[in-house]
Amino acid sequence: MTLCVTPRLRLALLGVLLCATAAAHAQCSRTLRYAIADWQPYAFKTPIAEGRGIDVDILLAVAAKAGCKIEVLTDIPGARTHAMFQRGEIDVFTGYSFTEERREFARFTKPYRYEVVGVFSMKKHLQAESVKSFADVLDQQLHVVAPLSGFYGAAYAEAEPVLLERKKLSKVEGPERALRMLAANRGDVVLNDAYVLQYTAKMLGLGPLQKMALEAARDRIHIGLSKASTTEQDHKAIDQAVDALLANGTIDKITRRYGVKAS
Repeated sequence: MTLCVTPRLRLALLGVLLCATAAAHAQCSRTLRYAIADWQPYAFKTPIAEGRGIDVDILLAVAAKAGCKIEVLTDIPGARTHAMFQRGEIDVFTGYSFTEERREFARFTKPYRYEVVGVFSMKKHLQAESVKSFADVLDQQLHVVAPLSGFYGAAYAEAEPVLLERKKLSKVEGPERALRMLAANRGDVVLNDAYVLQYTAKMLGLGPLQKMALEAARDRIHIGLSKASTTEQDHKAIDQAVDALLANGTIDKITRRYGVKAS
Protein backbone atom coordinates (compact mmCIF):
# COMPACT_ATOMS: atom_id res chain seq x y z
CA MET A 1 0.00 0.00 0.00
CA THR A 2 1.42 3.37 -1.02
CA LEU A 3 0.82 6.38 1.26
CA CYS A 4 -0.21 9.42 -0.72
CA VAL A 5 1.24 12.56 0.86
CA THR A 6 -0.61 15.64 -0.31
CA PRO A 7 0.98 19.10 -0.17
CA ARG A 8 -1.31 19.99 2.75
CA LEU A 9 -0.33 16.86 4.69
CA ARG A 10 3.33 17.50 3.92
CA LEU A 11 3.07 20.99 5.41
CA ALA A 12 1.27 19.63 8.49
CA LEU A 13 3.95 17.00 9.05
CA LEU A 14 6.68 19.59 8.58
CA GLY A 15 4.98 21.83 11.15
CA VAL A 16 4.82 19.02 13.70
CA LEU A 17 8.49 18.21 13.08
CA LEU A 18 9.57 21.82 13.48
CA CYS A 19 7.57 22.23 16.71
CA ALA A 20 9.00 19.02 18.14
CA THR A 21 12.54 20.10 17.19
CA ALA A 22 12.07 23.56 18.72
CA ALA A 23 10.71 22.07 21.94
CA ALA A 24 13.58 19.62 22.17
CA HIS A 25 16.15 22.39 21.75
CA ALA A 26 14.38 25.00 23.89
CA GLN A 27 14.04 23.03 27.09
CA CYS A 28 16.82 22.49 29.61
CA SER A 29 18.07 19.03 30.46
CA ARG A 30 16.81 19.36 34.04
CA THR A 31 14.97 21.64 36.43
CA LEU A 32 17.57 24.24 37.39
CA ARG A 33 18.15 24.62 41.13
CA TYR A 34 18.68 28.23 42.19
CA ALA A 35 19.47 29.42 45.73
CA ILE A 36 18.56 32.92 46.88
CA ALA A 37 19.18 34.98 49.99
CA ASP A 38 17.92 38.44 50.88
CA TRP A 39 20.01 40.92 48.91
CA GLN A 40 17.73 43.81 48.15
CA PRO A 41 16.81 44.76 45.48
CA TYR A 42 18.36 41.78 43.67
CA ALA A 43 16.67 39.01 45.64
CA PHE A 44 13.99 38.68 48.32
CA LYS A 45 13.32 35.43 50.16
CA THR A 46 9.74 36.60 50.62
CA PRO A 47 8.20 38.06 47.44
CA ILE A 48 7.12 41.71 47.55
CA ALA A 49 4.62 43.58 45.37
CA GLU A 50 7.19 44.20 42.62
CA GLY A 51 8.31 40.55 42.50
CA ARG A 52 11.12 38.46 43.97
CA GLY A 53 13.98 40.83 43.18
CA ILE A 54 15.69 42.12 40.03
CA ASP A 55 17.97 39.12 39.49
CA VAL A 56 15.36 36.53 40.48
CA ASP A 57 12.70 38.03 38.22
CA ILE A 58 15.15 38.26 35.32
CA LEU A 59 16.18 34.62 35.75
CA LEU A 60 12.55 33.45 35.90
CA ALA A 61 11.73 35.44 32.75
CA VAL A 62 14.81 34.07 30.95
CA ALA A 63 13.98 30.50 31.97
CA ALA A 64 10.38 30.88 30.79
CA LYS A 65 11.60 32.21 27.44
CA ALA A 66 14.04 29.28 27.13
CA GLY A 67 11.42 26.71 28.11
CA CYS A 68 13.31 25.79 31.29
CA LYS A 69 12.05 25.28 34.84
CA ILE A 70 13.58 26.85 37.95
CA GLU A 71 13.44 25.43 41.48
CA VAL A 72 13.93 28.34 43.90
CA LEU A 73 15.72 27.34 47.13
CA THR A 74 15.49 29.73 50.08
CA ASP A 75 16.86 27.64 52.94
CA ILE A 76 20.54 27.32 51.97
CA PRO A 77 23.06 29.46 53.91
CA GLY A 78 24.75 31.96 51.60
CA ALA A 79 28.23 30.84 52.62
CA ARG A 80 27.58 27.36 51.19
CA THR A 81 26.03 28.25 47.84
CA HIS A 82 29.17 28.81 45.79
CA ALA A 83 30.79 25.54 46.83
CA MET A 84 27.51 23.75 46.06
CA PHE A 85 27.43 25.45 42.65
CA GLN A 86 30.93 24.20 41.88
CA ARG A 87 29.90 20.63 42.79
CA GLY A 88 26.69 20.83 40.75
CA GLU A 89 24.37 20.71 43.75
CA ILE A 90 23.07 24.12 42.63
CA ASP A 91 22.73 24.59 38.88
CA VAL A 92 22.42 28.31 38.28
CA PHE A 93 23.77 31.57 39.73
CA THR A 94 22.74 35.16 39.02
CA GLY A 95 24.71 38.34 39.67
CA TYR A 96 27.79 36.44 38.49
CA SER A 97 30.96 38.21 37.34
CA PHE A 98 33.45 36.51 35.04
CA THR A 99 36.90 35.35 36.17
CA GLU A 100 39.31 32.89 34.56
CA GLU A 101 39.15 30.74 37.71
CA ARG A 102 35.36 30.50 37.56
CA ARG A 103 35.48 29.45 33.92
CA GLU A 104 36.86 26.12 35.13
CA PHE A 105 33.50 25.18 36.66
CA ALA A 106 30.93 27.61 35.20
CA ARG A 107 29.40 28.51 31.87
CA PHE A 108 28.60 32.20 31.45
CA THR A 109 25.75 33.74 29.50
CA LYS A 110 26.08 37.07 27.78
CA PRO A 111 25.97 39.93 30.31
CA TYR A 112 22.41 40.85 31.28
CA ARG A 113 23.25 43.92 33.39
CA TYR A 114 26.14 45.87 34.83
CA GLU A 115 27.15 46.03 38.47
CA VAL A 116 28.12 49.62 39.14
CA VAL A 117 29.75 51.02 42.25
CA GLY A 118 28.28 54.49 41.98
CA VAL A 119 28.82 57.77 43.79
CA PHE A 120 25.64 59.66 44.72
CA SER A 121 24.78 62.92 46.45
CA MET A 122 21.81 64.76 47.90
CA LYS A 123 23.56 68.13 47.60
CA LYS A 124 21.66 70.38 45.21
CA HIS A 125 24.76 72.39 44.30
CA LEU A 126 26.72 69.30 43.23
CA GLN A 127 26.32 68.64 39.53
CA ALA A 128 26.94 65.17 38.10
CA GLU A 129 29.72 66.35 35.78
CA SER A 130 31.53 68.16 38.59
CA VAL A 131 32.55 64.84 40.15
CA LYS A 132 34.17 62.69 37.45
CA SER A 133 37.06 61.24 39.44
CA PHE A 134 38.41 60.83 42.95
CA ALA A 135 40.75 63.70 42.12
CA ASP A 136 37.60 65.85 41.91
CA VAL A 137 36.46 64.47 45.27
CA LEU A 138 39.80 65.40 46.85
CA ASP A 139 40.03 68.80 45.14
CA GLN A 140 36.53 69.76 46.32
CA GLN A 141 37.18 68.33 49.80
CA LEU A 142 34.03 66.24 49.67
CA HIS A 143 33.24 63.99 52.60
CA VAL A 144 32.66 60.42 51.41
CA VAL A 145 30.41 57.88 53.15
CA ALA A 146 31.48 54.38 52.12
CA PRO A 147 30.91 50.74 53.14
CA LEU A 148 32.76 49.41 56.17
CA SER A 149 34.63 46.77 54.18
CA GLY A 150 35.07 45.35 50.70
CA PHE A 151 36.83 46.24 47.44
CA TYR A 152 35.20 49.04 45.47
CA GLY A 153 37.63 49.58 42.62
CA ALA A 154 41.29 50.51 42.27
CA ALA A 155 40.63 54.27 42.14
CA TYR A 156 38.79 54.25 45.47
CA ALA A 157 41.47 52.01 47.02
CA GLU A 158 44.08 54.59 45.99
CA ALA A 159 42.07 57.55 47.31
CA GLU A 160 40.99 55.87 50.56
CA PRO A 161 44.16 56.53 52.65
CA VAL A 162 44.20 60.19 51.58
CA LEU A 163 40.54 60.60 52.49
CA LEU A 164 41.16 58.99 55.88
CA GLU A 165 44.18 61.20 56.55
CA ARG A 166 42.11 64.28 55.77
CA LYS A 167 39.21 63.00 57.88
CA LYS A 168 36.99 63.05 54.81
CA LEU A 169 35.86 59.42 54.92
CA SER A 170 33.21 57.75 57.07
CA LYS A 171 32.96 53.96 56.75
CA VAL A 172 29.63 52.57 57.91
CA GLU A 173 27.71 49.28 57.91
CA GLY A 174 24.85 49.12 55.43
CA PRO A 175 23.37 51.46 52.81
CA GLU A 176 20.53 52.59 55.09
CA ARG A 177 22.90 54.11 57.64
CA ALA A 178 25.01 55.66 54.87
CA LEU A 179 22.00 57.35 53.28
CA ARG A 180 20.71 58.62 56.64
CA MET A 181 24.13 60.22 57.22
CA LEU A 182 23.87 61.94 53.85
CA ALA A 183 20.35 63.14 54.64
CA ALA A 184 21.58 64.50 58.00
CA ASN A 185 24.31 66.48 56.20
CA ARG A 186 27.06 64.32 57.71
CA GLY A 187 28.54 63.55 54.29
CA ASP A 188 28.62 64.97 50.78
CA VAL A 189 28.62 61.82 48.67
CA VAL A 190 27.93 58.15 49.26
CA LEU A 191 29.63 55.23 47.52
CA ASN A 192 28.02 51.80 47.10
CA ASP A 193 26.25 49.52 44.61
CA ALA A 194 24.14 51.84 42.44
CA TYR A 195 20.96 49.73 42.47
CA VAL A 196 21.22 49.10 46.21
CA LEU A 197 21.53 52.82 46.96
CA GLN A 198 18.67 53.82 44.64
CA TYR A 199 16.32 51.16 45.99
CA THR A 200 17.18 51.85 49.66
CA ALA A 201 16.68 55.59 49.19
CA LYS A 202 13.28 54.90 47.65
CA MET A 203 12.27 52.63 50.55
CA LEU A 204 13.42 55.19 53.12
CA GLY A 205 11.80 58.10 51.30
CA LEU A 206 15.14 59.91 51.16
CA GLY A 207 16.46 62.04 48.35
CA PRO A 208 16.42 63.16 45.70
CA LEU A 209 19.52 61.08 45.06
CA GLN A 210 21.71 62.27 42.18
CA LYS A 211 24.29 60.02 40.54
CA MET A 212 27.68 61.61 39.95
CA ALA A 213 29.63 60.96 36.73
CA LEU A 214 32.25 59.14 38.82
CA GLU A 215 31.88 55.36 38.87
CA ALA A 216 34.28 53.60 41.22
CA ALA A 217 33.78 50.30 39.37
CA ARG A 218 31.67 48.80 36.56
CA ASP A 219 31.48 45.06 35.94
CA ARG A 220 29.54 42.93 33.45
CA ILE A 221 27.12 40.58 35.20
CA HIS A 222 26.11 37.17 33.85
CA ILE A 223 23.96 34.16 34.63
CA GLY A 224 26.27 31.28 35.50
CA LEU A 225 25.53 27.60 34.89
CA SER A 226 27.37 24.85 36.74
CA LYS A 227 29.40 22.66 34.37
CA ALA A 228 29.01 19.79 36.85
CA SER A 229 25.23 19.55 36.42
CA THR A 230 24.20 21.35 33.21
CA THR A 231 24.88 20.86 29.53
CA GLU A 232 26.11 23.05 26.71
CA GLN A 233 22.59 22.91 25.29
CA ASP A 234 21.25 24.30 28.59
CA HIS A 235 23.76 27.12 28.27
CA LYS A 236 22.75 27.81 24.67
CA ALA A 237 19.04 27.93 25.53
CA ILE A 238 19.54 30.31 28.47
CA ASP A 239 22.02 32.47 26.52
CA GLN A 240 19.63 32.88 23.58
CA ALA A 241 16.81 33.80 25.97
CA VAL A 242 18.99 36.49 27.62
CA ASP A 243 19.68 37.92 24.17
CA ALA A 244 15.98 37.98 23.31
CA LEU A 245 14.89 39.65 26.56
CA LEU A 246 17.62 42.29 26.30
CA ALA A 247 16.54 43.03 22.73
CA ASN A 248 12.81 43.36 23.49
CA GLY A 249 13.30 45.48 26.63
CA THR A 250 11.98 42.93 29.15
CA ILE A 251 15.11 43.04 31.33
CA ASP A 252 15.05 46.83 31.42
CA LYS A 253 11.35 46.79 32.37
CA ILE A 254 12.01 44.37 35.24
CA THR A 255 14.83 46.58 36.52
CA ARG A 256 12.76 49.79 36.40
CA ARG A 257 9.93 48.06 38.28
CA TYR A 258 12.08 48.34 41.41
CA GLY A 259 12.49 52.09 41.04
CA VAL A 260 16.09 52.06 39.84
CA LYS A 261 17.63 53.29 36.62
CA ALA A 262 19.42 50.73 34.49
CA SER A 263 23.16 51.35 34.38
